[in-house]
Parts: sequence; C-alpha cells; structure tokens
Amino acid sequence: MNKSVSDAPNKDEETYQLLEQLDHILKRPETYIGSNKPCHEEMWILDEKNEEGPKIIKKEITYVPGLYKIFDEILVNAADNKQRDSTMTSIEVDINQEKGEIKICNDGRGIPVRKWAQDESIYIPTLIFGKLLTSDNFNDNNKRITGGRNGYGAKVTNIFSTKFTVETCSKEYKKSFKQTWTNNMRDPQDAIITKTSDNPKEFTRVTFIPDLKRFQMEKFDDDLVALFKRRAYDVAVSTGCKVTLNGKRIPVKNMKDYMLMYVETTEKEIAYKKVNDRWEVGIAKCDYNNGFTQVSFVNSILTSEGGKHVDYITEQICPKLIEHIKKKSKTAGENLKPMQVKTHLFVFVNCLIENPEFESQAKKQLATERKHFGSTCPLKEDENFLKDIIKKTGIVESVINWLEHRQDAKLQKQSGTKTSKLKGIPKLDDANDAGTKNSQYCTLIVTEGDSAKALAVAGLGVIGRDRYGVYPLKGKMLNVREATTKKMTENNEVSQLVKILGLNYGEKYINKSDLSKLRYGKLMIMADQDQDGSHIKGLVINFIHYKWPNLLKHDYIEVFITPILKVTKGNDVIPFYSMPEFEQWQASTPNWQKWKCKYYKGLGTSTAKEAKEYFSNMDRHRIIFKYDSIKDDLAIQLAFNSALSDDRKDWIKWHTEDVNQRREQNLPADYLYRKDTKQINFNDFINKELVLFSKSSTERAIPSIMDGLKPGQRKIMFVCFTKNLIREIKVAQLGGKVAENSAYHHGEQSLTNTIVGLAQNFVGSNNINFLVPAGQFGTRLHGGSDAASARYIFTRLSGTEKYHTDTTVRFVVKLSQAQFVKFNESGLHKSFRLQETFKLTNMVLFDHNGILHRYKSPEEICQEFFMVRLIMYVKRKEYMVGTLQSQCLKLDNIARFIKEKIENIISVENKKISAVVEMLIERKYDRDPEKVWREEAKKKFAVEIQTNTNNDNPDQLDDLQQKQEDDEDEENDDDDENTNKKAKPTTSSTANKIDTTYYDYLINMSLRNLTKERRNEILKEQQEKHEKLDALQKKSPEDLYEDDLDHFEAEYHKAIEKERADEMSEVAHYTTKKAAGTTTTDGKSRKKQVIKPQRAETKPAPNGQRIQPVIDPAFVKKVTEELMKRNREEKTIADKRTIIEYLVKEGVTSQEISEIMQIRCKEKKRIGNVIEKKSNETTKEKKMDGTIDENSNSSMISIDGKDNSENIKQEMSPKRNAKRTVKGKVVKYGSDEDSSNENQENIGDNESDYVGSDSEIEKKIKKTKSKPKIPSPEKKNALSVLMQNRQNKDENKTEKPKKPRTKKDPDATTKKETVKKETKTAKRPKPTAESDDDDITILSTSPSANKKARTQRDAAAKKNYHISDDDDFD
Repeated sequence: MNKSVSDAPNKDEETYQLLEQLDHILKRPETYIGSNKPCHEEMWILDEKNEEGPKIIKKEITYVPGLYKIFDEILVNAADNKQRDSTMTSIEVDINQEKGEIKICNDGRGIPVRKWAQDESIYIPTLIFGKLLTSDNFNDNNKRITGGRNGYGAKVTNIFSTKFTVETCSKEYKKSFKQTWTNNMRDPQDAIITKTSDNPKEFTRVTFIPDLKRFQMEKFDDDLVALFKRRAYDVAVSTGCKVTLNGKRIPVKNMKDYMLMYVETTEKEIAYKKVNDRWEVGIAKCDYNNGFTQVSFVNSILTSEGGKHVDYITEQICPKLIEHIKKKSKTAGENLKPMQVKTHLFVFVNCLIENPEFESQAKKQLATERKHFGSTCPLKEDENFLKDIIKKTGIVESVINWLEHRQDAKLQKQSGTKTSKLKGIPKLDDANDAGTKNSQYCTLIVTEGDSAKALAVAGLGVIGRDRYGVYPLKGKMLNVREATTKKMTENNEVSQLVKILGLNYGEKYINKSDLSKLRYGKLMIMADQDQDGSHIKGLVINFIHYKWPNLLKHDYIEVFITPILKVTKGNDVIPFYSMPEFEQWQASTPNWQKWKCKYYKGLGTSTAKEAKEYFSNMDRHRIIFKYDSIKDDLAIQLAFNSALSDDRKDWIKWHTEDVNQRREQNLPADYLYRKDTKQINFNDFINKELVLFSKSSTERAIPSIMDGLKPGQRKIMFVCFTKNLIREIKVAQLGGKVAENSAYHHGEQSLTNTIVGLAQNFVGSNNINFLVPAGQFGTRLHGGSDAASARYIFTRLSGTEKYHTDTTVRFVVKLSQAQFVKFNESGLHKSFRLQETFKLTNMVLFDHNGILHRYKSPEEICQEFFMVRLIMYVKRKEYMVGTLQSQCLKLDNIARFIKEKIENIISVENKKISAVVEMLIERKYDRDPEKVWREEAKKKFAVEIQTNTNNDNPDQLDDLQQKQEDDEDEENDDDDENTNKKAKPTTSSTANKIDTTYYDYLINMSLRNLTKERRNEILKEQQEKHEKLDALQKKSPEDLYEDDLDHFEAEYHKAIEKERADEMSEVAHYTTKKAAGTTTTDGKSRKKQVIKPQRAETKPAPNGQRIQPVIDPAFVKKVTEELMKRNREEKTIADKRTIIEYLVKEGVTSQEISEIMQIRCKEKKRIGNVIEKKSNETTKEKKMDGTIDENSNSSMISIDGKDNSENIKQEMSPKRNAKRTVKGKVVKYGSDEDSSNENQENIGDNESDYVGSDSEIEKKIKKTKSKPKIPSPEKKNALSVLMQNRQNKDENKTEKPKKPRTKKDPDATTKKETVKKETKTAKRPKPTAESDDDDITILSTSPSANKKARTQRDAAAKKNYHISDDDDFD
C-alpha cells in the first residue's frame, strides 16, 4: 500500500537535511579551506636556529591545512591592500603561541566606515568580515590584481575562530571601527564607531583566536608556528613592504635576499631579473635528485604547486639552456628535452595576475591561461639574463654532469664479461684460450678490413690459434671521444670489441692484475703501414684511452708493423717500414736505381707467403706501446679532442717546418720504426707517425694559396695539361688517366666527383671552371649532386678561363602594402634571406712554403700571393731574357756564317767535321746558344724545383716505381741493341774535348739559307728578335705582370660575352617570335645574328627597381667588435707560456692533469675577460699615436710617422733560409745554459716571415730590415695557483723555476734609443693571473738521447704545441 504525504517520518527520523551555509562550512571545511585534520607533508618552514641566520628549509612537518589556510586568508588580505594603496609601507604579524592568538595589521588605506547602500543597518566592515558571499571582486569586467575572488576569504577565518576582531580607521570618513564576533561568527557584538581627527592614521587590524578543537589541536605547535612565520617572509618579498614579526623586522629587502634563504649558495651564483612592475624572476640551481623546485606568488598568494605562471617562465628558459648545452657538449646534449633540464631548476616567481583563477579554494595552483595574465614577461630575448643563468648558476654544468652519468649507466649495460664462449659475432676468429684461466696471455689482433684479416689468419698457421684471435674492423673506427652515447651504443664495432675483449665500462683496471678480468690480455693493431693505417691505430688507442686510460700503463696495446716498401736485386730483399728509412738508404746507396722498388699500399698487397714470413719474425714486427709519462695522455688529447682543433693546426704546421728545416740543414729525417725498435711510447707515435696522416688529411681538405687547389684537383689539372686534353673525353676515361699518371691512391668515385666539381658552372659552384661541362654536370637545384654518371658525360680543358652564370632566376612574391612597407623597412635582402654572413676569422690555407697558416684578412692572402707571384715574374723575365739572348746570338752566328760563306771567307767543302769545328772555334763562333741556354736554365731552375720537393709523399714513390719499370724495359732493349751496334764515331783529335753537336746548327744548315730570299728573311728575323729583346729588357717584372693581367682580362670579358651569347642562341620556346633581319645603310639586307628571344616571364619586370643590398650598421659594429676581441685574444695566447714540461718535472700526477684537461675543455671559451678593458684602452692609445691599424695586426706606421708598408711587403720570401725561425715562445726552467742560447734565432712577429734568399735578384727585391727582439715580460702560467700550492707543501724537494735570462746584445748600448722606441710600439697590457686560467699547453717534442745531429736546432727556441682559447668550438 502506498503511503500518503501525511505518512512522512518525524523530524528526528528524516535523513535529508537543509543546512545553513555557515553550518555547511563548519561541517564540510575541506570544500572551503581544506582538510581540518593533521597531516604529514614536506613543507618550507622558517629555521630561526641556523648559525648563519634565519633560513627557509624543507622539512616534513605535521600541520592542519585548514588552519594554515585561515591564517593565510587574513595575511593575503593585508597584502592585497598594497595594490589598493601604493603608500602602504608596513605589515605587522604577531603570533602568540601560548594564547593561540594571531594579530595582523597593515598601515594602508582603511576600510570605508560607512553604511551599506543596500541595507543601511550594516556597515561595510561588518559586510566584509561578517557576511558570507560578500566581496568587491565579483565584477569580472574590472581588471583586479588582488587575491580575493569568491567572497569567502576572511569570513571563513571568522567562522573557524572562537573570537574574531576587526579594527580599522578611515581617513575618508574620519571614523574608526571595531567589532568582535564569537562562537564561530554566530554571535556578533555591536560595532563601536568613533569619530577621529581630520587627519587620522589609517590602518586595518584583524585579531583572531582559531577554534583549535575543530582542527583536532590543543595549541600551536612549533612546526605550525614555523610555517606561519615563513609566510610572513613570503609577504615581505611579494609586497616589498616592511614586515615585522612579533615586533621584529624581517631582514628581507628584495627577492635576492629571499632566494639566499632557500639555496645554499652565494649571491654570485643566482640569477635575478625584475622584468617589469608585475614580474620578477629568480633562477638558481637545484639538485636534480629533488626534482624541479619552485617558489611562486600570484598577487601575494603562495602557489605551492606552481601553475601556468611558472610554466610560462620555464618554457622560455629551458629551450635556451638546451641550445647552449648542445653547443657546449654535443655528446651530452643529444635528445635533451626541456623537462629534463627543468628538473635542475629552482625557480622563484613573483607576479601580479589580473583576475586570477585557481584550481581550488586552497589556491595552490594557478589555472589562468597565459593569454589572460594581463601582462607579459619576455625572457627569450633577454640575453643578459640568460647569460647570467648560464654563467652564474651552474645549471648547465649540472645538466651535463647528469647526462654524462646517465650515459655512463647506458654504456654500463653493454659492458663485456669474461666468458669462454662468445656467440653472435660472425667475423670473429676467437682464440681457444680466450675467457679462460689463460686469458691474460691471449692477444686479439684487430685488422683493417677483411683482406687484412685473411693475412692475419694466414699468419696464425705459424703462431697458432690457442692464444691469438682475429677480429676485422670495418674501415676506420669511431672516434668515441666525440661520439654521443647513442652512436657508441649503436656502433657494432665498438659494442662487439667491448664484448670480445671483456671490457667493463665501470672498471678502472688500476692494477696490472686486473687484466685477468678480461678475455684478452693484449690488443694488437694490424693496420696498413700507410697514413690511413696510422689513423686507424690512433683511433683504437683513443678508444682504449678515453674509457680505460689505465690499460695503456699496463702495456696492453701492441702494433704489428709490415713493410711499406721493399727493394729487391736478385735474391736480395730489403724491407722498409717508413719512408724516411727508405730515403736514408737511398741517399747512402750508390746506383740505388738498379734496385727494384715495390710500394705496399695496404696489407692486401702482401701474399700469404709474406704473411708467414712476418709472423715467423715476431720480434721485428711486434712493437709494444709503452706508457712513458703524462705527455702520452696529452698527446692523445691533442690528436682526438675536438676542443683542440686550433692546436692541431699549429701541430701540423710545426711538424712541416721541422721537416723542411731538417732537409735544408741536411739533417737525417726523424722516423719511428728503426731496425732495433722494440717498443715506442704514445707521444712518439702521435708526433712522428699520426701527424703524417693529419698533415695529409689537411692537405686534402685545405687548398694552397698559390693555385687554390687541393692535391686531387691539382693531379687532375696536371694530367689535363700534360696530355693536352683539348678534345672531349669521357669523365670516366679521364679518371683512369689521372689514376695512371699521377699516382692517385683514393677511390675512383672520389676522383670522378672531383672532376665533375671542376667542370660545374652553375651559380654557387665555381667562379672559374677549369674544365668544360659537356653534359649534365649537375644543377643548382640539388647543389650539383644530380650530375649524370661519369660514363655518360664528357669534358676537356677550357680554351680560356671562363666565368659562368646560370640562366635568369626570377621569383614573383605578392605582398600587401603593409607587408611591403614592413619588409622594406627591415631590408628586402634580409627579409627574403637573400644575404648570408661569412666569417673571415678562420681562413686557413697552405702558404707558398707548404706550411699551414691562418690569415686574418683576404687582403693578407692577396698580399702573399702577389708578392710571391711578382718574385716568380722576376725569374720569368730572367728566363725570357736568357731565351731571347740565346736566340739573338744564334741568329747572329747564322747570319755571320751565311755572309762569310757567300764571301768565301770560310769553306767547309771536302773537309772533316773535326776540321770544320776547329775552324769555327778559331773564328770564334759560339756553340749552339739555344742548346747551351737550355742546359744552363734546366740546371738552374731544376735545382730550385727539386729543393722545394717534399720527399715524404708516397705519390712520388709510385712515380719512381713506374719510372724504374719503364727504365728497366728500356735498358733491356738497349742491351740487345747495343750488342749489334758500334759506338758513335767522334772526332779524332777532339774526341775527348769538343762535342761537335754544339755546332750542328751551322754545319747542318740547309743550302736554301744561302739564297738571297732566305738570307733576307734571316736578317729580318734577327732584327725582330733584337727589337723584342730590347723591349723586354726595358720592361720591369711588374710590367710583365700587368701585361698578362690585361691580356687575361680581355680574354675574360670575351669569354663572358661568348657565354651569354651561347645561352641565348639555344632553341627558342614555341611562344617566342623569331628574330627578323636588318637592313644596312646602303639598303642591302643582311641576316642578323640569331639570338634566342627570352620569354617575357623570364625577364625582369620593365618597371622594376634594383634594390641595392644594405648592411646593417649595428651588425657591422658587432662584427668589428668581435674582430677586435679576437685580435686581443690572439695576443693574449701568444704571450702565454708552455708549462707541460714544468708540470711533469714538478711531479704533477696523471689524475690532476686529466682533471685540468676536463676543466680546460669545459671552459674553453673563457679567455681574456680580465684584460679586455685594459686591451681596449691600450688599443685606443695606439690609434691615437698612429701605431696600429684597426684592420691589421701589423703596424704600417712607425713611431716617426713613416710608412713601413713597403718593408712589410718585402718581408715575403718564397724560399726559406736554413736558419729560419719558427714562431713560438722560448720557455726555460731553471737552466742558465738554455737561456744563454736564447738569441741564436730571431723570433719574428709574422708566422710566414723568413730571412734570407739564395737568389741575388731576390736580394734586390727584398730589403728587409731585421728587427731587434723584444723579450716579453715574465708571466704566470695557467696553473700557477696549483703549482704554488704544491711548492708551498714541499719547498725543499721542489726547485722553483728560474726566470729566463735575456742574453745582452753587444750593440745594445749603441741602439738603446731604437730599441726603446720599438718597445713602446710593441707594448701590450700586462695580463693578470686570471687571464691565464684557461691556458693549457702541449709539448710536441719527443725525448731522444741520441740526436747529436740536432744540436743546432735544439740550441734554438723550442717549439711548443699550444692549446689556444678560441671561440670556434668544432
């Protein structure tokens, strides 16, 4: 039966209730203020017991979120008043822990003491603090930057308090107000309103006693009070007001002070920026183990969980940090994400947001979208703030260290283990004892490719397979020092080699007994004996040194050497293991040409029989690498560390100079593998063998200043010229000719690509293409990579040098008027990216002496080229004059002979040749002048060419081998012919004195020359030759140079016009009209030259305007400042001292050097910051004195104001004297004998300046004045602090280095004034100790006790490999 309405239950039994809002708040507090139950959570609280002063620490405490919230509501209300009244200056917070009473007061504008317009029985303060859902924040059309929003705020504090009192004073209404509520806002007392004076002091004070029972508490505990006090500190920084806590002012003046209370660091290690009136941001480093940390305020509300405002800041900072990290460490920065960087940030944000929205009434997280913030905080473009974050905070280093640690963890997973059975590596021929108890006696032979493996396997038949394994490398190994973790883990050779050897990434292998943990106790490298093979050896050594450097100290690495060349004569066979060794044998062996030479390009050249011979003599072929000293570590760093790229250039340069100097002084070459060599150190390997590969590799990559070509290009042009390729030939066939006639060692594809590159003529390829592109040689659309196959295209030498342009390029871009104005203001070239910037600060070429040189400006390149070219024109004129003189003299003799013969003064009929020759000699006829001149010229000029020849090039050996084979064939043919021939008859009386062939030009003369016509022709030719000779003698070498340039320019313009005509003479498009004929002035018609009409859309617009490129002055200024800074840095680098020898002598450990190298690589870009200001001042002084040119490091104006540019130009010399000097600092430590030899060489200011010449003509051109040497002041080295500490610890054991003594010049008294002036010109600011902190130098010389022949060089200044500090990090 259904119950009627009257059947409802009693009130006590009713389950549905209707609560008043006040009761609902008390019953469900979590909806309004959060939980009212104690909870445990990590919170930032104030630690007043810290010895260094109050600190804010993170601690797990017990607190009630609801109680914390009602305190915060009143505190935020006081802070909000700052936004309503900017004159507000202070906030007072009093916390009485015993009474459980809290009092908060501010001196800002008071609450209006007036009646409410809608109910005059209620005053405004009563409405605000005693009525729910009342607020002045409900009008969302108003842009407010206060914390209130929903109309609860202070009311909930009143509700959860046993007593709540409000006091305020209104200056506007001249009244004060006071009212008290009790019993959770249920019992309000009558308001007390009092009139005040005309100018009362305004304030608002709230005093309340929380209802602790509702929060399950009896009193304020220490943790809660510490939390309340921390919020007082928060308000101090968020409002900028003076805040007092329990009558004591809080010592926080700004955000920096506040940040230092959180982080354990100094003010120099934090970054702070007050962006505008609404945003201020602070950044510090955070321990990544704690994760991302932030402290943020929105309108003085603490957003403990962050929100959109914090994301807004981090999303601007993290990408910029990632960019810098990737530049600083490509290895570490791979796949780095913003969230990973964010975990290292400690972010402080204080902002004012319009009408803020939060995730809940607890207001822990801001929910307002950034587009509604009402303001912006642009940090992306603030370079200074970002620079502070990078340099000060240490966040970048923290991220890199974390990434490296994570990468090490990934590598650790791929570590090998000691196991006897290893599967999954197909090309491995494992040793039988590998991974067993005898594993430390096993040797793994790593070979260069499969063919070399076959050679090693053939040798295993001699030494056995029990303790020898073989593994082939696929080409060159990865340079793990510069590789990312991803590359290392994905590289099969690296991962497989680690497993084969049993290497563990986490193991240090400090003791030699640790080798028993490996599968192989030795690693033997078996690579080709050429330069590429040396590189492979170095890469394997670098792999072990980078991850397990201690293994190098345990003789872990060996090398198996094979002959690079063999000479045979009958049954005699002599192997050579280096080119210098062969050259010494060649110089000491007479008739060495009779020996047959065979060059071994690689291991594949050796036969299986030879392999067994090699392995049968292991003592000769097995070379052990011995770790000698810290120099070995530094040498490996020099060769494979990308941070030392500039130092490798000096390394190569100085090695080339050393080789040239030895050759000039007839000293024996310094090579590595001698007959008695059993072991070598890593430093010798790097500086004697690997440097040859680096030099060769550099030559293949960097052109020469004299012709702009690389060796491969030069070989192609050499073959084209020698074979006179004026007819078209297939590119594939030309490649074969080049490989056959120029000893080209590399791949055929590389050769054909080089040929195609020399012939390409599209825009962006070559200014002048040396070969003609007959076929599809590529287009600009694909950068030339779309060229046809070499078997389809043809080429030949260009008739003249041509400058080609591509066909007309035209783009039509439609813009609105506003867009055009915007683009035009910023520059059309810049807007459409039609301009590109090239840096001219790293121009490196091989100079005219074949030495690697860095040029500071294009003008310097041109100057060296033209000066050398001019000197060659001097020789050219000498040769041309000699040739014409010989021709004139020959014609004079011929004319005289004809005349005397016609006049019957001489007679040759029926006489012996000897008699005729004797008669000609008696009548003083000259021997054949042209033949004599050719012999003299060949002897004179061939000597110079041979002097400049570099014999360490293996290409020449191949040429020699080919020549010997040809000569051998010719000798065999000649032997057969000579058996049947008699010796050529000579004159009887003059057989041993006169060569009659020198007079054949007269004796063998044709009878036709006796005719009148022919005689007149000879006389005319004689006169013309003399006139030509006179004209040539009147010309200077400069005139000859200018004539050639004028001729070239004329042909050049002809070629351009012809090229343009050829482009227009193609088949016209069907839409174009044919060209009509023309009519001459006499009325006759004639055909006009057929020119291809262009389509209208390919032409420029008829009303178009040519826009000249405009360079931004600000950009020019920036570039100029960079150049000036670079010049100052180079001067600083030049003054730094080499310290490695000293460090080794002082006993610096390997670990210390490694740490120094790591710091050096990380801080490579820091250089010259301390002396920059002084350098600027000095530069300005020099400009005022006229002693320095902004665009050049060399002064063109002397002290007396004279122009010295001519002298500087004359310092250029194409040939160096044996006593040439190498630029470098002389570093002596504690030796008087060394310092006495200091002035044996002149140290020039220019790396390419050499004094001396072998030619008298060159001496006339070069009138170079020697400059007195100016000793640089004594400076502290880069590790002076480290070494000073070591010396202080052990002063008795370590001898302090003596200062270098300068040898006195005997002419010093007579030239005192001159030296003083020049010293003033060369004056540079004295750097401080800090300027050298980043300087680490590497010594290149290798110790050798038996080098008596090098005393002359050792007495001179030692060359040091210097690690320069340069902004280009590669």
